Amino acid sequence: MKKEFRIAHYLIQVAYAREGWEALVKQPQDRIEAVRPAIDRVGGKISSAYFAFGDYDVVLLAELPDNVSAAAIAMAFAGGGEGWPNGISLPHQHCPRGITAPVSIP
Repeated sequence: MKKEFRIAHYLIQVAYAREGWEALVKQPQDRIEAVRPAIDRVGGKISSAYFAFGDYDVVLLAELPDNVSAAAIAMAFAGGGEGWPNGISLPHQHCPRGITAPVSIP
């Protein structure tokens, strides 16, 4: 029997401070590739990444093995001024299962 592993997707939204943009303008670099090794080290991978316009400058969707790994990435990113994972993102196929799951709220 084949064992199925499920991995959570985490949404990471990054808003650069003015100093971050100044550094990127002065020395352009691919920040996605700069953070990829940290995500790889915890057993994760970047599913997709985008530069954005609005409240956040970069949006990443990363697959991470568990919340501990997500917390490690969050602390590393926050310490480096990169951003903070905002939560778990579920594929739309999982929503019907969530709706029918036997959960009650007292």
